[in-house]
Amino acid sequence: MPEISSMIDVFRFECQYQYSGPLFLIVAGVFFLMTFLGMASNALQIGGRDAALNLNSVFAIIQTHLVFSIIGMFPAIVFVATAITRDHELRTAEVLYSTAVTPAAFAIGRTFGSFTFAAAVGIAALLGTLTGTFMP
Repeated sequence: MPEISSMIDVFRFECQYQYSGPLFLIVAGVFFLMTFLGMASNALQIGGRDAALNLNSVFAIIQTHLVFSIIGMFPAIVFVATAITRDHELRTAEVLYSTAVTPAAFAIGRTFGSFTFAAAVGIAALLGTLTGTFMP
């Protein structure tokens, strides 16, 4: 079981690293604001919406999240790619591989840590839609 505990430690480190950086907060804030404004006002249209549809109709919400699911792949790629290549860029990979953490546990912990924050960006878009539908 030491491999699972080391994977959890790497996961925790990755979560702390992603949360302390500005990228997650900026991207989550942009996704929240775009979906919030898309649901709350007529000034911002996400996707091609007909004038006869309500802003918070089922079709408009599905279309909004379809667009943001495609756009949301780019932050996910950035989170995962920076997590995997960070140690080689900072030249700390040799030190990491000399520890008791196996390369598989390291890669799995980093990937799940960055995936968690990519999913949190999607949740920020969902929360923006939810709060935007309750606006007058």
